[in-house]
Amino acid sequence: MGKSSFKSWLLFSLACLALTSLTVLFFWWGSTATSARSTLPTPGAWNYASFYQSQVGDSVIIPATSTQPATSTVSAPVNTRPATVKPNPVKTQQPLPAAAPAITAAPITSDWDKAQLISNEYARMLASNEILAPEAVELQPTKTAAAAVVVVTVRPGLGQYNPIGPPSISLATFAHFLQVNNSPAYPEAASMYENCLKLSCDPAVALAFFNHESSMGRAGAAVGHKSFGNIRCTPGWPCDYSGGGGGFKIYNNWTEGLIDWAILLKDVYAAKFQLYSLEQIIPVYAPAEDHNQPVVYINTVKSLVDQYRAYRP
Repeated sequence: MGKSSFKSWLLFSLACLALTSLTVLFFWWGSTATSARSTLPTPGAWNYASFYQSQVGDSVIIPATSTQPATSTVSAPVNTRPATVKPNPVKTQQPLPAAAPAITAAPITSDWDKAQLISNEYARMLASNEILAPEAVELQPTKTAAAAVVVVTVRPGLGQYNPIGPPSISLATFAHFLQVNNSPAYPEAASMYENCLKLSCDPAVALAFFNHESSMGRAGAAVGHKSFGNIRCTPGWPCDYSGGGGGFKIYNNWTEGLIDWAILLKDVYAAKFQLYSLEQIIPVYAPAEDHNQPVVYINTVKSLVDQYRAYRP
């Protein structure tokens, strides 16, 4: 075989070998891709939110991606905190069943929602004995026996109107304003004042709330309910639902109503949700969505507190 013929044969052999290799490689790549595609979820089962959660880890709120028909809705109570979902340790997302879409709680978007959340949290804390019930507080001895009868000489500075704080009026002043307003709670003045001190509430601010809510027990639902703060119903309490809007609690006496009000503001508003000042408390305590005027309420309470503190028995 001559050099020219050998060279032609060699080139032809190399070309055949290259073509064969490319053909084998092409079929191998095609089978691998087909196998990989077969492991992916079908479009009907894909949930991007859950896949994203599995990649980024914990503490991410998953937006609901519903696979239900358009006519179906998924609801959640507004008083449930948004839940976090634990990450999927397997990084490759597996198909999710169509009947189990990701569900999250509805967001807290208004003061009314916050009020519902606080009300339910208060009921839960009472039921689990995390805080004392009003009847238990009422039976406790006064922290300082003389505190209920001495004239308060230390007065808070200008602009201090937090319901939970040191007393800024005396028992004599507290009783005086109940009496001149013909309040049916006047016979319980000493007991109410004493229990307010037990719970670290300022009697001046408490009295202003009582005045604004019911003219000190002479108007509205409080007349028959002995409700110091017109507090909405919570599970486990006698309630009156005739007025709508969730109903109001019913108490055995005015002292019990004041204790419940003070526990709510001290252990739930302040300690649990860090709501201390009138500007923080009242928009939730009396939300505009419930036909209240929070700004008017705040200014009225401040004006009444100033009036009570200025009085000298």
